[in-house]
Amino acid sequence: MDANLYALDRSGKLQWSHATGDGIPTSATVSASGDLVYFSSNDGYLYAVHAADGQLRWKYLAPEDRELPGPPIHAFTQPILSRDGRAVIAGNGMGEAGDGRVFWLDAHNGTALHRSHKVGSLSATPALSRQGGEVYIGSDAFFTDELYAFSTVDGSTLWSYKIDTLPTEVVGSVAVDGDGGLYFGNAAGVLFALDI
Repeated sequence: MDANLYALDRSGKLQWSHATGDGIPTSATVSASGDLVYFSSNDGYLYAVHAADGQLRWKYLAPEDRELPGPPIHAFTQPILSRDGRAVIAGNGMGEAGDGRVFWLDAHNGTALHRSHKVGSLSATPALSRQGGEVYIGSDAFFTDELYAFSTVDGSTLWSYKIDTLPTEVVGSVAVDGDGGLYFGNAAGVLFALDI
């Protein structure tokens, strides 16, 4: 897996690249204004780079990984932006670790705003409610999984739905319909629909 993020123009010509310390497992997210690009790397960092030239704006490593004597054991999911564009939201807990949290970071400078309590390993891209007040993400912690709803105001857990169909891992992102219904699948091949 390549450790660089690449920007190409419409003709496919390389505009710039930004190197990280490991492979980049997910897609990047671009700010509404188009000036910043956010992405995660398996080196444990969440990155923000300038869309014009790929220069680093900021990068963030979770506190649990800063305290380790060796390399990070967590990685961030694909980030999303809050409805107002002021916060970058990403799960953290992919890779070797069986725990994770959802983080809210200041989109401008990468400062941590708040984080959820510790839940199972997270690898799916978070999803926002229609109004933007809730974040939905499922865990993939092997047989003890749940779908979680977190408040975008303070990161608190609003509710969770325990999955009992084995294997329980939530393998993709949650889809939200126009009426607030939630749809997601798990590793058993079961499609769940929740009316909230």
